[in-house]
Amino acid sequence: MTNYSPLVSIVVPTYNVEKYIKNCVDSLINQTLKDIEIILVNDGSTDSSGEICDEYTKIDSRIRVIHQKNMGLGLSRNSGMKIATGKYIGFVDSDDFVSLDMFRILYENAERNNADISYLFLSILLSGLFVSVSVELLQYITSRGLTEIDDVINNTAGAIIGWLAYDRMLKAVKRKR
Repeated sequence: MTNYSPLVSIVVPTYNVEKYIKNCVDSLINQTLKDIEIILVNDGSTDSSGEICDEYTKIDSRIRVIHQKNMGLGLSRNSGMKIATGKYIGFVDSDDFVSLDMFRILYENAERNNADISYLFLSILLSGLFVSVSVELLQYITSRGLTEIDDVINNTAGAIIGWLAYDRMLKAVKRKR
């Protein structure tokens, strides 16, 4: 047994996503940051999601699979975190796929800034609402002096605004046992 730890552990809870899981995992195994581990947590799927996850362990040695009874999204993420060995932990929903540079950018940002959390999106207060926006969109908003949510929507060509679980990476904290 080696003491090797990847730079980033990526936890992917899965539940009945046989139509989407391949796109998700393919976007992870093709990340430009190669020093990662991918933890697929099959949360009691009744379709072929669990078998698809198992097949990926034969394709890529960085993939580990946990099979558990259905416990929900939060507990599935917790199960993945318990076995994660990376310096940082990120999350991706199994019906999503991510940019191939996502975890490289998150990792480089965290290391450059000695940060505990690295975000791709930032939250800003507009019209009394906290809104997540990309760094580029934030620069555009501030350069135009936009302060109301309607102004932002009307001046950003319909930019996607919302809350994401996968837009960040957190430094792992190892508890002493």
